[in-house]
Amino acid sequence: KGKGLEKVTGHILKQQLKAIALELVYLNKAGLAKVGDLLNVDFGEYGWHYPDVDMAVYQPSRQRVLAILSIKTSLRERATQTAYWRNKLRGFDKTQNVRVFLLTPNSDDILKSDQSPKKQRAIIEADIDATYIMNIPGAVLDDYRYENKKTRVCLIDELAADLRQLSLSG
Repeated sequence: KGKGLEKVTGHILKQQLKAIALELVYLNKAGLAKVGDLLNVDFGEYGWHYPDVDMAVYQPSRQRVLAILSIKTSLRERATQTAYWRNKLRGFDKTQNVRVFLLTPNSDDILKSDQSPKKQRAIIEADIDATYIMNIPGAVLDDYRYENKKTRVCLIDELAADLRQLSLSG
């Protein structure tokens, strides 16, 4: 289920990103050969390791990774993995500006605002740069906002524009 969602998402995003001069790179063996040096993290005596995420958004004109994408069908305990990598990347000069985005269909409704915020929602808000909810028929952003609180939860339709804005900055 997760690999299928990753493939469909990749297919759609690749075309959108190409239009704004960005590349979507799967973090498999071939992808790591291309962008791995930009994402390798030092674990001291335990060696260098790559983030455990699905894809990277690469800007060839500036030879930099703008963001890494973690695609999760279910958020139970999985958002914590993504948050870990965001915080780990912040600790190194070469990766501190790489954004970490979580993409999910929110099938377990953890992000709905009609529930009191659970630990997973708190982690998503505090420790992930943005979370994009994948096309849920009839979904509107107000369904995911809490009264008087800023949110890092967005609809997937905003991802390409957010990446374009990132590509223009710093």
